[in-house]
Amino acid sequence: MIVKRIFIPLTLSLMMGAALPAMADHQSGCCVKSVVDTVKITEYTDGDYLVRKYLVRKACDAGFDVHYRINLSEVNSSFDNNAQELDALWNFISRVGKEEGAQLRSVRIVGYASPDGIHNANARLAQRRAEEFKSYLESKSCPSECCRVEMSSQVADWKSCCPMVEQSQMPDKQCVLEILSGGCSEQQKECALKRMPRAWEYLAREVLPVQRRVEVDVAFTKNDEMVSRTLINKRPAPEVTPTPQPQPQVEEQVVVVEQQLTRKELRALRREARRAEREARRVARREAKDARRLSKDAERMVRDAQ
Repeated sequence: MIVKRIFIPLTLSLMMGAALPAMADHQSGCCVKSVVDTVKITEYTDGDYLVRKYLVRKACDAGFDVHYRINLSEVNSSFDNNAQELDALWNFISRVGKEEGAQLRSVRIVGYASPDGIHNANARLAQRRAEEFKSYLESKSCPSECCRVEMSSQVADWKSCCPMVEQSQMPDKQCVLEILSGGCSEQQKECALKRMPRAWEYLAREVLPVQRRVEVDVAFTKNDEMVSRTLINKRPAPEVTPTPQPQPQVEEQVVVVEQQLTRKELRALRREARRAEREARRVARREAKDARRLSKDAERMVRDAQ
């Protein structure tokens, strides 16, 4: 039996993903992650085809960063690259809301404060940044009416600065890394860093501002349908040979005569074998081509999502 599979996407957004059109014009620090789950809905026969319908459910997460001036918790759209980040966030939420089959699941807001200064004051500052950004978000798009809004806060520690320092050309770099990754208290680390004026100036200018931020993670789902049509070549059922009835036993001599096939019959058998071989190769090439096309589509979807 020869089987041919034909996959027909019902919507173009199945291959592109819901996150891709929404993020097409966003070139900042946003990261889109997705997980795809496929569930068979129905299966039925349509003539010579076996038809299966699938629900393709894609769960996606997109992240945005909004930065703050030192010791401030108000959202400042003109500071750093906040204007671009906020525009991308609003466009993203708006497009997800308009995308057919897409639904917002949750918005998670995490407020951060840099490690310099008094820890308790930094903790309150990080909490205010999360709370005020939640109010700001609700005043712009009101996501709490259509999805869950979560909020938390965190004070960054000095060790979290290590990756940026390792990739920098800051003064006294090795000594700074030893202090950041050491076992001293946070206050002791800050005092040690302040005793190196050039290194402290670099940290205050290039590293610590990155820690003063709010992270916004938007989670949503996108549902699409896909149809698989399998062509089945039906062969006629074999003829049933009636069971012979037992006959009375008669003693007789049986002469067995071996008869060789004629050249014409041999040529016909060879032609039939060659036709069967060509048909098998043709089916194999067609299935390999379909497999390569599906593989390329999957790779293109992964590249676009990244």
